[in-house]
Amino acid sequence: MNGTWQNTSPAAYMSNLYDQKGRLVQVQSKNITWGSDIATTLYCFNGSVAAQVLVQNNAVSGHSTEILTRQNYDDLWQVTQIDKKLKHPQVNGGVIGALNTFSQIKYDALRQATKKTLGNTLAVNDYQYSIRGWLLNINKDFVSGTATNKFFGMELGSGKHKFIGTAAVLFFTGKSELPERYCTLFVP
Repeated sequence: MNGTWQNTSPAAYMSNLYDQKGRLVQVQSKNITWGSDIATTLYCFNGSVAAQVLVQNNAVSGHSTEILTRQNYDDLWQVTQIDKKLKHPQVNGGVIGALNTFSQIKYDALRQATKKTLGNTLAVNDYQYSIRGWLLNINKDFVSGTATNKFFGMELGSGKHKFIGTAAVLFFTGKSELPERYCTLFVP
């Protein structure tokens, strides 16, 4: 292990620790309360991140917050799920909680993301691709107005505006009090 200690300003100190392969293993720094922030990373044998632990100490209140982040992978080493744990004196009586699913990602046979879920069902994004692998739409049912549990939609080349071989129109739709629809025209 080796590291560097940097004094970037009178109130900010940071130390980076690396392993023998040059990967960042730990970052230690002073936060605004003069407590310490320590972020530690654990790697898999192939270099992918297996887990991260963030410990934030508040020098004013004396409280310490710990956040554990764990990443799960499929056989091709694509992230399929991210889980988190939290420990704080004012949450759950200071007892470390159970692992909660933060996000899930599903892939197709071509290794393209087809569905991303935030939380259990807090936000769900569905992706569809063309035969060439181009992203055609995100949450197509939201763009068409049939989905109520989604917050964003995108569709590439809609209806009469489609050109053969190239994209012509890109529609974006967002969720707000007033219906919004943005259209961008591409001229090949």
